[in-house]
Amino acid sequence: MTLHRRDALKVLGAAGLATALGRRALAASPSSSGSVLILGAGFAGASLAWALKRWAPSLAVTVVASPARYWTCPFSNTALLEPDTTDALEVRYGAFQAPGAPTLIRAKVVAVEPEHRALVLEDGRRLSADKLVLAPGVEFASDAIEGYDADAEHRFPHAWEAGPSTLTLAQRLRAVPDGGLVVMTIPPNPYRCPPGPYERASLIAWWLQRHRPRSKLLLLDGKDQFTKDSLFKAAWAARYGNLEWQGLSDGAGLRRVSARENLIETDFDRFTPALANVIPPQRAPALLRQAGLDGGQGWCPVEPTGFESSLARDVHILGDAAIANPMPKSAFAANSQGKACAAALLADLAGEPRPAPVLLNTCYSLVAPDAGIAIVGSYAVQAGKLVTLSEGSGLSPSRGALGTQGDAVRAAEAAHARGWYASIRADAFREGPPWP
Repeated sequence: MTLHRRDALKVLGAAGLATALGRRALAASPSSSGSVLILGAGFAGASLAWALKRWAPSLAVTVVASPARYWTCPFSNTALLEPDTTDALEVRYGAFQAPGAPTLIRAKVVAVEPEHRALVLEDGRRLSADKLVLAPGVEFASDAIEGYDADAEHRFPHAWEAGPSTLTLAQRLRAVPDGGLVVMTIPPNPYRCPPGPYERASLIAWWLQRHRPRSKLLLLDGKDQFTKDSLFKAAWAARYGNLEWQGLSDGAGLRRVSARENLIETDFDRFTPALANVIPPQRAPALLRQAGLDGGQGWCPVEPTGFESSLARDVHILGDAAIANPMPKSAFAANSQGKACAAALLADLAGEPRPAPVLLNTCYSLVAPDAGIAIVGSYAVQAGKLVTLSEGSGLSPSRGALGTQGDAVRAAEAAHARGWYASIRADAFREGPPWP
């Protein structure tokens, strides 16, 4: 279906359901005694922690996050155009210092013990709780690409974790000579942020068009269809004669890379580009796989009401590491899962049935700095499975459907994308927007 304003309002109205679910769970046990231990302070882990403290202030909530600095992946593609804005994407975690906040421990975790609901830290500490929640994000499956070693990662930066790697890619883009070939390789599903590579491609094509007009961007995709493909392809046809997309059926599957040869090899072709952005396949982090929480699948299966592991009782897995189809691996999905999980945890601790969640996702993508498109999804549990609800799910209207209003609508969606980012950042991290 096409997403119109009335459909978006239905979805936004449903967002209040997560709060209602949390209140129902809290009402069952006002004291909310117990403890929750969370691995990860990205959109999933942080959203969960703050929801728990909002709905159950006396609950003991501890978050263990990497000591490394953290930048949000949402909006990091825009930093390729304006590298000076990268600092604004960093999450500072200042709100965790306030009275009544969840306890934040910055430490490296070396082991997960599902049977004990415990985390083992690098300094030897062992933390446990009544409920263990794992939201560690993704790991890059470098062994899935022949030749993809540390030298290749340096030569062909993926920048799929925002921050310094984003700056590296921005600098390499500026070093491309006019007429140079830029290649992006896009992995097969699933991976973090399904439309992210295509937004990046749009913005790189926009930059090349203005600064390297004789250069070309070639997309080598490991699949034949992708999220919002009709909208992206229409935008590319209208805006970017310098962009070419090839899918798996075109022979674009990535076979091998070589840093020494500056080589990108597909099923049918070999390229030596001026710049290559190789985005590797992804999987759940080794910590979870070594604990047996992926069941050998690479990603971790969960049940849909509280995202409890299908393989370990009282262990919940959120965000990118979980198998939560049909929800995508996105920041909004992680935020929504965090709130649904909070309601389920409070119900479990109170000995009450879990409330039935309605989960949401919105993904904005920029096809130019001043033009955006969006996809919205809403999800519910039916017959023990997570399913997409037709009401409140859909895409931005096509350019043909918009007629003369096309440019104005796309510009409005770009503005909405900025508003969405500021709102979800504030909700997940309790930090204000990175721009005035």
